[in-house]
Amino acid sequence: MTRATWWAFAPGAVALALSCGRADAPAPAPSDAPTPAPTPAAAATPKPGPEPAPKPAPTPTPKPAASAVALAPVTADALRGDVTALADDALAGRGTPSAGLDRAAELLAARMGAIGLVPVVGEAFPTRVDCSGSGSPDAANVLGLLRGSDPGLAQQVVIVSAHYDHLGRGTEAGSDDVIFNGANDDASGVAAVLAIATALRGAPRAPRRSVMFAAFCGEELGLRGSRAYVDAPALPLQQTVAVVNLEMLGRADPQHPRRAWLTGSDRSDLGDVFVERGRALGIEFVDGSVVGALEGQLFGASDNWPFAQAGVVAHSISGGPIDPQYHTVDDEADRLDYDAMAPIVAAIADATWTLADRDAVPRWREGAAPG
Repeated sequence: MTRATWWAFAPGAVALALSCGRADAPAPAPSDAPTPAPTPAAAATPKPGPEPAPKPAPTPTPKPAASAVALAPVTADALRGDVTALADDALAGRGTPSAGLDRAAELLAARMGAIGLVPVVGEAFPTRVDCSGSGSPDAANVLGLLRGSDPGLAQQVVIVSAHYDHLGRGTEAGSDDVIFNGANDDASGVAAVLAIATALRGAPRAPRRSVMFAAFCGEELGLRGSRAYVDAPALPLQQTVAVVNLEMLGRADPQHPRRAWLTGSDRSDLGDVFVERGRALGIEFVDGSVVGALEGQLFGASDNWPFAQAGVVAHSISGGPIDPQYHTVDDEADRLDYDAMAPIVAAIADATWTLADRDAVPRWREGAAPG
């Protein structure tokens, strides 16, 4: 999430919800008194009456259908490996621009190639753009494509994105650590992008529409990488049916470990797909406002926003609430819960495949589009 968001909203204290059990009431002690014999009137045989009509059986709630294809699994180990590589001290916090960020772009390009994606622009996955406001290309957006399987729909695209930059080096009161590693914000989102690409690439067939996987630079400086893409899109925005942006998925809410939240989900029907597909996999997708007041105000705080301003249905998805490690030197790879993260990412992969394969495309609700 952007530095501006950090200054605008200070994370609140983490509230712990305590639950307590209720002991069942003890059964009454049996009585030693003999049971009185019934009176003749009480013992009389009642007159037969009509039998009550049987109650109709309740109609079972239909379960969402399974995916049309089996996706490759999302594993905690793979997520841990990608987060650990991106949040390593050797990358010095991936500030924009920096040698560490360039090294991260090389790592991502190698991963996209190994997964089997193809470059979107030319023959290279990284695309240099002005990501700091310097006026010249100084960092890269990293873009990889999974081509759709339907010749009539493959020109349309769903974008799955995350930002791979963070805050770089700095000082923090009370700490000797000078590297803001950004494990949850947002190496976790980038690891999820790679995991979803792997899941879709490993399916028996690609979805009918194409899926572009994007790692944006300069988010922490004001969404600069995603704005640069929207200003000069590699694929036409008119053919971009949705953007699923991933932010901070690595620390699920301990009270709701199988829950994720969308920013501004009431603005479009995109969230309906995630709710349905999540239900099939035991993952609950809710609006950010359900998680907290701060989380309910973040629709315009990440890389979905430039796309939404351009008319593309675009939302961000996160795991747990904003926590005390956000934008601190304590946001380290060993503080993430990869076992809780994996099923959430698997559900996002399932919903992404559905978005890219179904006939309908997401729509803004009436009067809810930005602008």
